[in-house]
Amino acid sequence: MNALVSPGFSLTTSWVELYLDPLFLGSPLTKVTAPVIAVSADDTVYMGSQDVGLWSYSMTTGSWVWINTYQLRPALPVAPVNANAVYAGIGVQWNGPTTPLTITYFNNGQQTNLPLLPNQDQPLQMAASGDGQLWVLGQSGTVYQISGQTWTPVPNGSLAILKITHGGPKNTWAIARIGADTQVVEYIAGKGWQPDTTFPGKSPEWISACEDGSLWVVVGTTLYLRTAGQKWQLLTATIPQPGTVTGFSASSQYRCYVSLTDANGNLTVQCLSLGVVDRTPVPWPAMTAAQQNVYNAISWYVIGSKGSSIRSLYPDKLADLDILFTKLESWTYTEFVAWYTANENPPVPSQADWSIVIGQVTTELAYAAAMRKLQGQLKDLNNQIAIVNGEVLPTVWGMVGLSAPQGPDKESSIDLWLGNIVEGLAWGIATVFTDGAAAFAAAAVASLMGSGISAIEGPDHKPLQNNNALTIKYAALVDTLTQFYLNANLLTDKTTETVVQDWGMMRAVGSTINSGKWFWPETESDLLAAAAKDSFEVSFYQSLIPAKWQILYTLWGNYIEYDWTYTPVFTTYKTPVTNTPPGSFPVENVWFCNLLGNPSHVSSSMDEDDFSPYPDPGLFSRLMQLGVDLDDFFLGNNGWALQQATLVFE
Repeated sequence: MNALVSPGFSLTTSWVELYLDPLFLGSPLTKVTAPVIAVSADDTVYMGSQDVGLWSYSMTTGSWVWINTYQLRPALPVAPVNANAVYAGIGVQWNGPTTPLTITYFNNGQQTNLPLLPNQDQPLQMAASGDGQLWVLGQSGTVYQISGQTWTPVPNGSLAILKITHGGPKNTWAIARIGADTQVVEYIAGKGWQPDTTFPGKSPEWISACEDGSLWVVVGTTLYLRTAGQKWQLLTATIPQPGTVTGFSASSQYRCYVSLTDANGNLTVQCLSLGVVDRTPVPWPAMTAAQQNVYNAISWYVIGSKGSSIRSLYPDKLADLDILFTKLESWTYTEFVAWYTANENPPVPSQADWSIVIGQVTTELAYAAAMRKLQGQLKDLNNQIAIVNGEVLPTVWGMVGLSAPQGPDKESSIDLWLGNIVEGLAWGIATVFTDGAAAFAAAAVASLMGSGISAIEGPDHKPLQNNNALTIKYAALVDTLTQFYLNANLLTDKTTETVVQDWGMMRAVGSTINSGKWFWPETESDLLAAAAKDSFEVSFYQSLIPAKWQILYTLWGNYIEYDWTYTPVFTTYKTPVTNTPPGSFPVENVWFCNLLGNPSHVSSSMDEDDFSPYPDPGLFSRLMQLGVDLDDFFLGNNGWALQQATLVFE
């Protein structure tokens, strides 16, 4: 299953849970012991553990791959370099204690053992950059660097180093205990470890430096980010709860990963894509007075009005930015001088100043035009999805046995799980199309539509990963969904306007679009939307079936209190599961799907025909075609929430 994460970064902010299902020797990754996660700059996630060794996860293919660590030996700690290379501390026993450890470099299937640490020290944590430079924190508290085959201790001074991170030259950091508290410290060549007095938080717990110069710090569930050359930023996105943080790592200023373990020991790995529109604004590049004169002249030339600014056209939906780009791209300095001499006072700006400004403005125009095209593609995709929605919905309510929303059933109450609809359609796209552009399209749709849910759900709206149901009258279903898609388009417009008026956002988005990572042919929008059809059906069935049908439970034979520990294997209408209580005769636990509101008190002489009406058999056939687990349907798991009642026999 593919990860719902776009290449590089996303437009708006969202948390996405990584798929953690594969089994190795009978152990699911959700149950690994003491996992460690770390991510490289190319968004390859690595996981090491005591019991299932070393794994890597590709955000492009959305799959976990086991890395052979001398059979199944423990792999702790882990320090990624890129998608093909990683350092890991490998244990000497299979499925056993993690010490002593051999630091091993895995590169394209080749394994190279590094020398042991000095004085029989053991690696507690490791950090590496994309150039392969490795830093190691030993269990003794000593930090080491390696050069060739020689380990060199890095003096700690009076600090107790607790965690280290390395994002390349001049980007090495640690969390250190200073007195009774922990602090963020930076390693500066020639000066050693220096406290960062600008960090606004207290008692940092996790830290991760990236190759783009950014630095992330975690305090509790709070995230702090500092990009290269900028001040610390307190993010509004917080780590999902409940769960205990067992690992944290970031790949860039736009993306971080956190592993969480719940009270039952279940592991999840969450990815935060920090939306480019949620970043700190970046102003246009500063210009000298002479360069400002060039900019003013260019604006006058292309717009035809003195005192105008070409940047004012970027958010204008009617402005043809491609024509403006072509006009300026072919304008030579000689032509500029002639125009300037005829329209402005001397002196004429130098060719050097003209080249700087014309290069900047044409780049901005190219990026703004690219964002405008992306805006059109996203809105077209939203509209195509709405069309699929309109085609699927009547089929669903017909199979369920409901009237049209304005018909006799209009007063029925339904729970509309908008978050499930968003996630379902996006996963449908990402599952069918495996290229990066489709992953972006899926992530963008989920992000934009998900952000628009709050406009419908109001103050009770919760983040997508904890989405609550919107209870509405059946009559309002079509209007609510229409508003849902309208909100997505409005948010697309708003996002575009935000991006094209900020140099940092425009540069990031425009360069990514022009690289082809976010591009898909306009003719494929209908194919992307069609890929979400089955997930749409499931989501709508989950909302509409409970409006007409219910689940009834009874004991067939010896009537005793229901035991919820029995897991049924279902037939079309009922599921018998034989149970023999101590000192009693065999009985059957039976679940029926029948009409909502059927009486719960019945005669013991009734047979199963008396529990009708039942849904049309075609409904269950269609659910099974869609891959619905009927155990989930009858027991109310994974989005199914039919009312349940226990029959009482008179």
